[in-house]
Amino acid sequence: LGPANVTVEIVIHGTAIFTLSKDKTTLAAEWERLHKSGVGVLACNNSLKMRNIPPESLLPFVKVVDSAVAELVRKQHAG
Repeated sequence: LGPANVTVEIVIHGTAIFTLSKDKTTLAAEWERLHKSGVGVLACNNSLKMRNIPPESLLPFVKVVDSAVAELVRKQHAG
């Protein structure tokens, strides 16, 4: 397969969403390393809303998706 043929994305939701917060995470270096290696880091907007976390407080490379479950369904449907 190889990096040229595969896209890897991690969708974070639930209480794990705090690991993407600039102010609350102890995993910033690990998330940045994954991002720099080409892994997409996605955050569930439903989880953000439930925990009153503004998207602006996330690490700068994190992309927000409407729903983690819906995003997984869309990706599976797309193959």
